[in-house]
Amino acid sequence: MRSRLGRLALLTLGLAVRLPDARADGSRLVIDNDYLNFWQSPSHREDRDYTHGAEMSFYSPKVPGFASWLVRARDGGLDPNALIEVSVRQQIFTPDWGGSRPHAGWLGASARVRRETWSVQREIGVEFGVTGPPSLAESAQKWFHHQFGFIPPPAWTSQVPFEPAFGVQYRSARQIVAHGTDGAFAIRGGPQWGGQLGTHVTGASAGFTTAFGLRPPAPWRGSLRGVSGLSGFAIAGARLDLVAWDSTLDGTMFHASPSITKKPVVAELEVGLGAGHGSTRLEWRVVKRSAEYVGEGHPHTYSSLALTIAGR
Repeated sequence: MRSRLGRLALLTLGLAVRLPDARADGSRLVIDNDYLNFWQSPSHREDRDYTHGAEMSFYSPKVPGFASWLVRARDGGLDPNALIEVSVRQQIFTPDWGGSRPHAGWLGASARVRRETWSVQREIGVEFGVTGPPSLAESAQKWFHHQFGFIPPPAWTSQVPFEPAFGVQYRSARQIVAHGTDGAFAIRGGPQWGGQLGTHVTGASAGFTTAFGLRPPAPWRGSLRGVSGLSGFAIAGARLDLVAWDSTLDGTMFHASPSITKKPVVAELEVGLGAGHGSTRLEWRVVKRSAEYVGEGHPHTYSSLALTIAGR
């Protein structure tokens, strides 16, 4: 067990070290996996539904000219709080051992323009990617199980097939609770909302998140606002998703595909802990989502590790 956790820690650290030297601008590495549910014994950790994900993001204040109109300041110049974010993301979805939902993979890249201060975050962007074998989801799952000594996963005999997909995204968050922010111990909180329109996912979401403790970050995920000195904090939040289309459940949009009847409303709860120093922050979150499709026996829980190198 220790050797497996050691390998996972080394893998996470290795990916972080390989990030470009982006301390001036910011970078973020996120790994999601239900094997990160450390409070459960290894034999009871689930390996189903959204079972694994990895995302690498890089940030720069050098917003391209064609996108600068999205983040203009009142004086007509470029907002000093503007950033461009470029991300690469892979997600793996698998059925439970009863074989209810189809296997599905997603591999995509996105570009977003963000404006972020301590009180507000807004971003708009586009995402392009592929489903099916080109997503490398099956290969990644088999490699992961082999490297960490797990039993081989079930065969991907029923998989959402290849199809190019795209989407446009909008996200916004605002801090409305800010107590004690002039001192060491503080609480921050606020609502978040957004939506996505595309052939991969179409839907909307809204929720509320709070962070509290020693020099907590802004309450939304992926904040690039650094703090001075040590930080240690807790995180709690709730979100409601309205899902009109999800290719990992509905199948591909333009071709015949395995599919299952999804649920249009999904609730999500999260709690977590974080620590950091200055511009570097590590967070561990536990995410519990209600049933996403008809026949799913109970909510699914996975955990998320995020390493953020803030630039501001």
